[in-house]
Amino acid sequence: PVAATPPPVMAVLSPLEDLSKAREAQNGGNQAAAASLAERATAAHPLLVEGYIVEGRALSNQGDDDGAIVALRKAVFLDPSAAHAHFLLATTLARVGDPGGASLSFASAAETLPRASTETLSELLDGRAVSDLVDLCRQLADSLYADPEPSVGAGAVSYDDGRRRW
Repeated sequence: PVAATPPPVMAVLSPLEDLSKAREAQNGGNQAAAASLAERATAAHPLLVEGYIVEGRALSNQGDDDGAIVALRKAVFLDPSAAHAHFLLATTLARVGDPGGASLSFASAAETLPRASTETLSELLDGRAVSDLVDLCRQLADSLYADPEPSVGAGAVSYDDGRRRW
C-alpha cells in the first residue's frame, strides 16, 4: 500500500501578524484586504483595539460607513483614550448625517489627541501640529452640536451654556 501524502499545511497568521499585513495592505491601497485581515485579527483577539481602527478606516475608505462605525465604536469602547479612533468615528458619523454623534466624537477626539503619540497620529496630522487638530475638532464639535434642533417632545433641556442636552 502506498502511504497517502498529508494535506498541505496552510500557514495561519497570528492576530498581530494579520494586523501588520492589514496595515501593509492599507498603505498599499488595498482596502478590501486590509479590512479582511483586520477583521480576522480582531476575531482571533477581540481586544485588539488597533485592529478595529484599521478595519474601520479600511471599511470607510471602501464606502462601508455602517461597517466602519461598528468597528470604530468597538475601538473607542475598548480604549476610550484612542484619539485616532474618536477622530475617524467622528468624521464617519458626520458623513452619514449624525451630527450629534459626530459632535460627541469630535469632542472626545479633542480631549484625547494631546495624550496620543505623534507616531499614532502621523497620518492624521499630515505635517500639522496636534494643537491645530485639537482646535479643529473643538470647532467641529461645537458647530455640529449647534446644528441639530430637537423635534417637539424630544426631551431637550436648555442649559446656561446654550447647549441642549437630552
